[in-house]
Amino acid sequence: MAFSLKELKNKWVASLAEGRLLGRVQTAFVDGSRRKMTGIRLHVNHPGPGSRRNWVSVEKIRKVGVDLIYIPEAGVLTESPSPGRSWEQMLGMTVNSKDGRMLGKLEDIVIQSSTWLVGQLCLSGNRTLAVDSPETTIGQDMILVQAAIQAKPVRSKTVTADSRHATLRGDIYQQTAKVVERGEALVQQTGKAITRLLQGQEKEATGKGFKKTSGRSRSSARPATAAARKRGVRPGSGAKKKIRAKTGKTSARAKTGSRKK
Repeated sequence: MAFSLKELKNKWVASLAEGRLLGRVQTAFVDGSRRKMTGIRLHVNHPGPGSRRNWVSVEKIRKVGVDLIYIPEAGVLTESPSPGRSWEQMLGMTVNSKDGRMLGKLEDIVIQSSTWLVGQLCLSGNRTLAVDSPETTIGQDMILVQAAIQAKPVRSKTVTADSRHATLRGDIYQQTAKVVERGEALVQQTGKAITRLLQGQEKEATGKGFKKTSGRSRSSARPATAAARKRGVRPGSGAKKKIRAKTGKTSARAKTGSRKK
């Protein structure tokens, strides 16, 4: 398994024997002559008389995980600095090939946890460079690599344990975002359907109301009913009205004729 020095910073260091969180990684040190990581320096979690014992050599590290670094016990912390230079001092160094080409600026270093050797250099422009060759020289002012070597673009960010973890979390976030988007789209469609249904019901109710009120209103029908009752006509009997009206006219004519005679 591999890890990068940039991802190593601020990880918690815990002791297996006591189960204590001893502090966070402040920086890592690399010996350029051996192309090897030599140790880490901590921000001690419990400052006190022993706070100067904040160095851990790589030989004492048992596990470099995604979130924690395990050491056997708190007693392995020492006051002796690890040899080499810190990661911050190496950041931004120029990486050149031995055939005279400038390949880029150093942005990160990938370490092989099994051997603690430098396995890759991460350069500006999102490119990586394998440096497992003994011809690689990590000098004071620059890093020299073998001639004719080419930096490769990073196709995947899953080159280390932490970045694999971050990629997995990113995939989960993306899937969750897609589910949320689908849910929002479904809510919008449901809202539109409900709106159309309500509008249809309103139109239907409006049409029925128009039909009811298109004829005579109840208020206008009441006086006519009362007048019909005075004339002796039952409400709603239109045919009887006509018959009685004709009968009344004929009887009136008959009476007029009889008087003339």
